[in-house]
Amino acid sequence: MKKTLILISLLLNIGGSLYAQILECGTKEQNEITQRQNPDALKKRNEFEIFTKKFVHDLRKNKNVKNNALATNYIIPVVFHIYGTTQSGKSVTYDKIVNALNAVNNDFNGLNDDFNSVEPFFQPRRATLNIQFRLAKIDPNGGNTTGVVFHTTKNGYGNGGGYDDQIAADAWDNKKYVNVYIQNDLYNQNIYNNSGVAWYPDINMTNRNTARIVFNGAYLLGNTDKEFSSTLTHEFGHFFNLIHTFEDGCTGTDQVDDTPKEDAKHALSCTPGTNCDGDKVNIENYMGYNGARGCYKMFTRGQVDRMIAAMQHEARITLWQNSNLLATGVYDNQLASIIAPLSLYKENINNNGTFSQINELSLTAGKTFSLSSGKLIQGTHYTLTNFPQGLNPIITINSNSKATLTLEGSAQNHQTNHNILASIQFLPAAFSGGTNNLISDKLNIKFEFIDPYGIFLAKGQPNWMATPSQTWLFFNTEKGDDTSYGFWLFETDKYKLETYGKRLICNPNTRNISRLTKGTEINGSSNFTAPGAYPNQLDIINPSYNDWRGQIGYIGYEYKIDGNTCYGYFKVEPVSGSEGYRITEYAYNTQPGAPIKAGEKDLQSLTSPSNLTSAINNNTIVLNWIDKNTTEDGFYLEKSTNGGTYQLIASLPPNTYTYSDKLINVGITYKYRISAYKGTEKSSYSNETIITAPSDYVDYCKVSAKNTYEYIKSIKLSSFTNTSGADYEGYGNYVSKTISLKSGEQVTTVLTPGFNPSASDEAWTIWIDYNDNKQFENSEIVLKTSLTNKEYTGTFSIPLTAKGTFRMRIIMRYNDISNIPCGYINDGEIEDYTVQIQEQNTTLETPYAYLNGGISKNGFYALWNKVPNASKYEVQLNTSGTWYTVGTSTSYYLYVAKPGSSTQFQFRVKALNSTGESNWSTPVNVTLPLSGPINTKESKFIIAPNPATDQVTFSIPESISNDSRIEIYNNLGQLVRITQQMENYSIQNLPRGTYQVKLISKEKVEDSKHLFLK
Repeated sequence: MKKTLILISLLLNIGGSLYAQILECGTKEQNEITQRQNPDALKKRNEFEIFTKKFVHDLRKNKNVKNNALATNYIIPVVFHIYGTTQSGKSVTYDKIVNALNAVNNDFNGLNDDFNSVEPFFQPRRATLNIQFRLAKIDPNGGNTTGVVFHTTKNGYGNGGGYDDQIAADAWDNKKYVNVYIQNDLYNQNIYNNSGVAWYPDINMTNRNTARIVFNGAYLLGNTDKEFSSTLTHEFGHFFNLIHTFEDGCTGTDQVDDTPKEDAKHALSCTPGTNCDGDKVNIENYMGYNGARGCYKMFTRGQVDRMIAAMQHEARITLWQNSNLLATGVYDNQLASIIAPLSLYKENINNNGTFSQINELSLTAGKTFSLSSGKLIQGTHYTLTNFPQGLNPIITINSNSKATLTLEGSAQNHQTNHNILASIQFLPAAFSGGTNNLISDKLNIKFEFIDPYGIFLAKGQPNWMATPSQTWLFFNTEKGDDTSYGFWLFETDKYKLETYGKRLICNPNTRNISRLTKGTEINGSSNFTAPGAYPNQLDIINPSYNDWRGQIGYIGYEYKIDGNTCYGYFKVEPVSGSEGYRITEYAYNTQPGAPIKAGEKDLQSLTSPSNLTSAINNNTIVLNWIDKNTTEDGFYLEKSTNGGTYQLIASLPPNTYTYSDKLINVGITYKYRISAYKGTEKSSYSNETIITAPSDYVDYCKVSAKNTYEYIKSIKLSSFTNTSGADYEGYGNYVSKTISLKSGEQVTTVLTPGFNPSASDEAWTIWIDYNDNKQFENSEIVLKTSLTNKEYTGTFSIPLTAKGTFRMRIIMRYNDISNIPCGYINDGEIEDYTVQIQEQNTTLETPYAYLNGGISKNGFYALWNKVPNASKYEVQLNTSGTWYTVGTSTSYYLYVAKPGSSTQFQFRVKALNSTGESNWSTPVNVTLPLSGPINTKESKFIIAPNPATDQVTFSIPESISNDSRIEIYNNLGQLVRITQQMENYSIQNLPRGTYQVKLISKEKVEDSKHLFLK
């Protein structure tokens, strides 16, 4: 996080003054941040770069690409999200969005008024893209929309991380709409002159609904000059995979062959000049910076070809399909629609369930209301769905094509959990000619409420500190438009609190954070100070500022909720026993503008443990409790015997929640209590728990052993493992550990002895007390071994009828194969466990098993389709009428060696996860070839599953695995995908049908197979 902090701060330092107009596009830097958070994104981007080069090559050669690829008229649905209708003193309106998008369309299509005045040298390179960006007319829920959504003021969506949840919550489906976010402060750093940022095609972002363009509303057409407003065209270019023409300066590349290099200094502006190689610079190119000074005019042919290739990317291809154009309402511009500028209603700041928005409705394409004045009547002209109780819409007709929508009353329930999407469904009687020719007869309104205001207290996490051993810690508070902070030891004896632009109370005319005393009021009159650009964040300690040195105090902070200013405080104290400082708690007032007093909601530093309980099990009292702290150093457990004085019996480590007391006697009453401690501080006690060991208590027989020379080192039963070592008196009571098994399960068992000093012969016996009569009987022996001086590996079966919780006993005896479960063992050890047996859960989908080559005289590849929620797959063989397990796999295949001398047999597969399993697949017959040389030409290129629906895995020979790629061609011979991703490759956005898949290594086709998508 420190690297991210420094990077963003440097960008802001470059950004210049607060009001200077400057093109500072952060696309490169923010895409790199996103890729660092998701390394798979960079890999996929590199793969698509290979695809793009080949696609463009074929496009120009007219080979394997249909002639209409260039002539295609792409239509792309767009939604604009507006965060504040005033940005840097400029208004952001629906009309300005319409005009701005029209200008983008003109730029892409060469209809800008200066297109024909491009420098003569570059006129032959000019190119246009037949594309129309259209504001969506149908929202994701089927209602009318303007394609422009007005939100409350918010900033920061230009950051490559930290805002993804908010972005996704506001987004419309990224596979259907290009989402453009209009914010004044792209990085939420109190810097208002950054122009825009966009992200290249990335299917992970599309799937998470975070693909986007973020643009400064102060630079929309109408708020700045025409040329600088074309920076929006610049960002749309990024969205369709165009790179800066000056990327990485004279040694970089934008991956386009007809855009000259640039030195990244942008000193030419609109004056023709040459680059570092002496070649002319394309100063008028939309993807550079020079043109923003007054001469943006063109894309090159190479850039247009690259954008056409981007249209094929799985994160962009769904946008322009006809089915999507119909779904978003942009296919036919002749249909009428209901224009409603407001689709999101936020509760008034007085928090009383009322709304004051006024929505001016209008009809398009000649559609008219059936009335020319008056009000529409519910039940006659419209119906309501999901409208909050207490709110009533009033639709006042102003003319036959215009109306005003207001809300009367107040919502009876108006907390955030009552947020709801409501709709007004217009009936035929509302319009002349009914609802015919309307793109939709519905208006959707999203109601957002505010929780009751209050002062809320939260506890800092244990690691919210900066020390010499932890010099940087990024953390988030639980409330606010921007919740990010960082604790920072910048240099020796220089502690800072990074706020990402948010203000803290500081001493006058300094960046030194004030140490507030308890009871100090934090309000709008406090001396709030914003941080400077890196490295001038706000200081807690520096060599000349010592107010905090060794002291506890409070920091007053300012934050925003929906753009409204609120106040809070952090409690800061020195780290015990070390240099450094930590935030132990914080509090905040959610009422905009309302004050808060430092420390008015202080937590007690330690909360007592709760819900202490006791239960007796095998002459052991097992205690459990709830740990209510995160910063304690440990616990003190105390015990009283028969009403006597409490005595400390154990000091336990932090985050403990259970303890077993073996020192008990029949008929004695015990009381227990527990407290938490931190240093010398101690919490109050928990509740008491009282338990008596009954005089007639019947328990399992006692055992002990001499384990001087041998002991149970570890056991593994199914997925359960316990490493114990030599236990006290040769008995390990591990009944607090539960081994989870299934009815009918073949339990894989690994029993490992420990020896001192040398190995000796041991015999193992395992009982499960299935009838729960406190006795281990011979009929309950589930595993018995002969003498061995090595680790034992084997299996035992759980009966299909077994279900419930039982006691298990494991005994290891030196040179003794007897079945005695009780008493003293001369040499060896005993361990007891709890076993929970559940019925088989067949909730997982049954996999489909099959063969697809990969068969030789020595074995074969078992294949199957992967099923949802499975974590692994078990494979069994049937060679002579009995099924047995040969292995498991987390993938879609398993190599199975030839079983003995058998050449004809069956295999089957079932899917498993931690809570369930599938039924067994239909058995597949296998016939291995007779003896003879292995067919070395046999294909080792496997595609599975095949047929497939959403993803496939490619299995390729190891000899070429480091230097290979996959190319996928459709049934027209067109290349549609290139990838080096071999496992779980997504094909969900490819049309259903048959494809040819080629395995390429060193530009040679190694193998090819057909892939069937269903």
